[in-house]
Amino acid sequence: MKPNTCLVVDVWEGQLEIDEAVLKANGVAGMGIRLNDMNGGHHMDTNFVKQWAEAKNFVRFPYFVYNPWVDGAANFAWLAANVPPEAMSVAVDVEVRKPGYLERAYAGELAKFLTLCKSRWKMIIYTAQWFLPYLSSWPWVDYWWAQYPDPTSYFGGVKTWDDLKLRLDKLDKPFNARLVPGNLKMWQFSGDFLVLPGNNRPMDINLFYGTEQDLADYFGTGTTPDPPPPPQPPQKPGLYIFNINNYYERPGGGPLTLPMGTEPRLGDNILRVLWTSLRPVLYRLNTANPDAVDLIIRPDWGPSKGREGDFIKWIGLLWPGRNVVNIREVVQGPSASSGWWGRVDGVTVEQAMAISANDNPDLVHMVYDYNRSNGWGERAKPVYVPLLGGPWYVELNKLVSVDSLLPRIVRIRAFPRLNVRGGPGMEFEVVGYKKYDEGVLVDQMVTGSGGLWGKVSNGWIALRNNGKNWTDWRI
Repeated sequence: MKPNTCLVVDVWEGQLEIDEAVLKANGVAGMGIRLNDMNGGHHMDTNFVKQWAEAKNFVRFPYFVYNPWVDGAANFAWLAANVPPEAMSVAVDVEVRKPGYLERAYAGELAKFLTLCKSRWKMIIYTAQWFLPYLSSWPWVDYWWAQYPDPTSYFGGVKTWDDLKLRLDKLDKPFNARLVPGNLKMWQFSGDFLVLPGNNRPMDINLFYGTEQDLADYFGTGTTPDPPPPPQPPQKPGLYIFNINNYYERPGGGPLTLPMGTEPRLGDNILRVLWTSLRPVLYRLNTANPDAVDLIIRPDWGPSKGREGDFIKWIGLLWPGRNVVNIREVVQGPSASSGWWGRVDGVTVEQAMAISANDNPDLVHMVYDYNRSNGWGERAKPVYVPLLGGPWYVELNKLVSVDSLLPRIVRIRAFPRLNVRGGPGMEFEVVGYKKYDEGVLVDQMVTGSGGLWGKVSNGWIALRNNGKNWTDWRI
């Protein structure tokens, strides 16, 4: 085996015949024990309590199978009620697919679960490449990554733990390690194909990146009080753990726009667009206010530096106030002092002809006025501009994560009532309603058909729909 690595096995209720003494004698340092099954709802693994006690001579930790059929709070409540009190770290297994579950809903609920957990335990996520598409975004945390090299090519003829350790000299990281959405901390390299002394059936075996003392410190069972944490790469901003929805808010006398660049730095945010192709887009987006088209191209106003022959010098920028932008990727700037930048994807002029001012609030922005007394306000006649070009990069410290403001109580401003729908969009059926001036708790916000939608206890309400705000919270 390579220096500064150690072996960990993970087990479940079907493995009753483990010989812990043999595993320990052969250098297995840690054991992850499945806490629960979720078929038919959360319930304890039948062998967990017994196996937890028998693993006392190992670095032990529970792993919890996340259940997408209930929300993040319900997952946390079950875990908190059943995890051993001495456990200081928990692995969360995120690999259960729920048919029809929206990727952003899955990501949002998992993030809220992790936020609840982190005040009690150190958390590590177990998942694999195949499952990445089922969440719209993944938190930047430590990962326990499943990827299995070909068992015949790499482990053929392995019969003992010493055989395995020799083969592990040839392996360093998972072949798809570049896809891990956070910090690679442990690698499950054997999935149900190696039978080694200590268990008479195939066993899941893992490589932990660190010494045995590092392993003990990591999972909270070390003897050294308050050991220093192992070196970690720079962590991405915590505000962006929930989902990709963010907005640019500049109260007071802040700049009218936030420029973006084609690289994670400022200064190159101008795009030359042929006026004859752009004008139909602007007329289509501003059917209720066609005069806005000529206003937009004035050299002293709007998202343009004016005309240059047959071209408009269009600027890559974000408008202040209630315009949502989606951060698709987080990267570090070219130097240590340049901070973190978010990638924002725009559209081409041709694609802009097919998008809606109401259905695509992340790609079509409303322009706002600024009043020193009242702050940002909607124009009497809305002016809509498309987010063209890209990918662009924007400084994350200039944005506000929508989820950093959640959960939030809002008051209904639709009279006499506001519909509650079964999903975040006008295409979903009405499942109830909220009365005018009623206070409701919103714990998630997404973009959907018609505008911006907030999740409430019994469904989804339109926060902004067809250009109008229906609550007192105006994003």
